[in-house]
Amino acid sequence: MAIVLNFIAFITCIIWFHRLIQQPGNKLILPVVLVYLAGVIFSFIFSFLLQHDYLDGLLHMIVSGISILVFWFWTSIVIIVKYAKKDQSKFLLIGLAQTSALLIVPLAIALLISNASFKIGG
Repeated sequence: MAIVLNFIAFITCIIWFHRLIQQPGNKLILPVVLVYLAGVIFSFIFSFLLQHDYLDGLLHMIVSGISILVFWFWTSIVIIVKYAKKDQSKFLLIGLAQTSALLIVPLAIALLISNASFKIGG
């Protein structure tokens, strides 16, 4: 369930991102990033409400972290390709700074998983 919902959020925001990046001028990318983060959080909560066995929360966190990293990698490559062709390093750095907000969530998920105790039984 988490994989399907994250995939829907990923495809929707990638289409929006590509439409935004292909327009002339330099557009603000941060709304796409924030909507994607909200979609991932929504899919995590919704998946956890429907599937809440012992290690399902761990699976949902891992899926969310991986999907955020894939989205960040995809958007960063597109930004680098767009602005490297035009030799606009100022806008390249601004675009990468806007997408770097995505990296906070996988780091937080990794910290949560590393500090969790997985006690089975009593």
